[in-house]
Amino acid sequence: MSQLRTGLRCSGSLLFMTEIRNVVNILTYLIALTGVIPLVGETGIAYTAVFFAATVYGAWAEAQKKDSVSRLWLNILSVMIILFTIARMNLDNMVIPALEALLAIQAVKFIEPNKKFRDFMQIYMIAMFMAAGSALISLSIWFLAFVFALFLLISVSMVLLTYITEDERAAMPAKHIKRIIYKTIAIPLLSIPVAVMLFAVLPRTNYPVFQFLNREDGTMTGFSDSVALGNVSEIQQDSRLIFRAEMPEMIGASPYWRGIVMDSFDGKTWSTSHSSGRRGRIRPVKNLTEQTVYLEPYGDKYLFGLDVPFHIDMRGSERERDFVYTMNRPVQKRIQYSAFSASEKYLTEEFDDYERFLELPEISAELAEFADGFKNIVSGEELAELMQVYFIRNGFKYSLDRLPVSQTPLEDFLFKSKLGNCEYYASAAAVILRRNGIPARLVGGYAGGYYNGAAGYYAVPQRNAHVWVEAYIDGKGWRRIDPTPAAPSAFNGGERTFAFRMRLLADTVNFYWNAFVINYDFSKQVKAVRSVRGAAEKLKNDYRSIALRTLAVLPYLLVPVLFFAVWRFRSIFRAKEDEGYAHAFRKLMKRKGYDMNQSAGLTENNIKDPELKRLADEFAAVFHGAYYRGRNLTRDEKKRLAELLRVMKTQHPQ
Repeated sequence: MSQLRTGLRCSGSLLFMTEIRNVVNILTYLIALTGVIPLVGETGIAYTAVFFAATVYGAWAEAQKKDSVSRLWLNILSVMIILFTIARMNLDNMVIPALEALLAIQAVKFIEPNKKFRDFMQIYMIAMFMAAGSALISLSIWFLAFVFALFLLISVSMVLLTYITEDERAAMPAKHIKRIIYKTIAIPLLSIPVAVMLFAVLPRTNYPVFQFLNREDGTMTGFSDSVALGNVSEIQQDSRLIFRAEMPEMIGASPYWRGIVMDSFDGKTWSTSHSSGRRGRIRPVKNLTEQTVYLEPYGDKYLFGLDVPFHIDMRGSERERDFVYTMNRPVQKRIQYSAFSASEKYLTEEFDDYERFLELPEISAELAEFADGFKNIVSGEELAELMQVYFIRNGFKYSLDRLPVSQTPLEDFLFKSKLGNCEYYASAAAVILRRNGIPARLVGGYAGGYYNGAAGYYAVPQRNAHVWVEAYIDGKGWRRIDPTPAAPSAFNGGERTFAFRMRLLADTVNFYWNAFVINYDFSKQVKAVRSVRGAAEKLKNDYRSIALRTLAVLPYLLVPVLFFAVWRFRSIFRAKEDEGYAHAFRKLMKRKGYDMNQSAGLTENNIKDPELKRLADEFAAVFHGAYYRGRNLTRDEKKRLAELLRVMKTQHPQ
């Protein structure tokens, strides 16, 4: 951007002027970019590319003072964009086409020549609409940051726009523009406390007024009523978070998060049988661990809880058999619920019939012979414990690559590759247990996660998807068995690099944003009011002791406040001291018969004595050199003024 290089002589210094329009242009580009950045990756790449190309061309044309495309053709193009957008819209896809249309129209606005006040205002309005539309895609904390940045930038730009509406070539010193910017920014900053107060007290509702506009964010995970050998490997390469669980850290143990239970196996796929929907009988347990779970939209109905969840408090949820909890519809929006889990070694769920947990499809002779080789293990619990370590001791390795995919995947895994992920190890262990008369089933969910000590929650990514086995030990209950020899490093939270810590810090911010802003509802308002009321009652009861303690520490609080006030307003005190010299000068002149006007400058006098006039003019020149440049007097200047006053008083007495 070019500057108007016009120099003005002022008090012996060169003062450069800056065109206000150049500053407004820069702010306008920043406003447009701030509105577009949240949409990058969400809208079509062609629309984003067109926008950036248009902004670059617009900046170049503005700098070269070139005329762009005719406004008539640009208006026709804008109408065509709107019609094309309307044609693309439907009830399932409304937001993205509308945002892409805003991107295209914003690009058109930057191509327009000789932008007027209304053009700038239209650009700002479109930027705000794009930022608001991004909230329908993902209402993250970054949405708040972008909106706040837009608020600041638009406030400053609108103030500066008032100058160029009067004069297109308006210019002023850069320091004056900075002063305008600083004072304008202060206005939105002062509104923050009011906005926070209104957010806290305005009535809330859980009814999703604009939910019909939001796109569905499903297809994030592959969990369903079945797990086919080889499918989970794709999930285990996805680093996106599936949920956060607020709870104390489990010291010395890795948490397991229960999701689905599968009891039917056809040789390749485990699924949930629907032959009997009756739930098993459970014995009451003690010492339940509570978790507050923030589940991301993932497109399926299952709710996850620390193994084993005995109760989940969530409207619209239902407990099925095997301690599986589901919603009445797929989870398409972020939800919050409470889970209460038992940590006993054995799950106390008892069925009248365990035959379905022993069923096996027709298996090969090789696999049958291998499974029958474990019959020398007398106790079912001993066999279950052996499954925990058998694969580690016999050279099997964890892998997401080169997984057996054939008509006989288990045989290829056990006798050829010895490479597999959790579903192969769990399937092999379950087949061995069932072949030896021990009821077994597969449990799908997640294992491990990163514990965020700063915020007190586990962050569980998609790649922690896991499958393990539950074996029924007669007389004790169901016991978890994890035969997988080496889970990914993500399972135990071993990654502690600087980049990881930075991601964890960013996720902490997102966690608090979701917990205290996105999920702030009427129940939390009621809880907050009760907390304030309780604190007020306690304060009322203890007001005397509190008042005495406050009076005791008040002097210690006032000292730093006093020092800060003196430091903050030191320039005012110094300015008052400087004005004292002018007051002394006028008082001296009045005694000598020259009554000077208080509102007039020190040079406006009718002194007849040439020597006194010379001294008075020098005094005025020194004082005005600081006063009219907006600075305080220096030590040398004060010394010279005091000397001039002394000379005028002694050498020219009244």
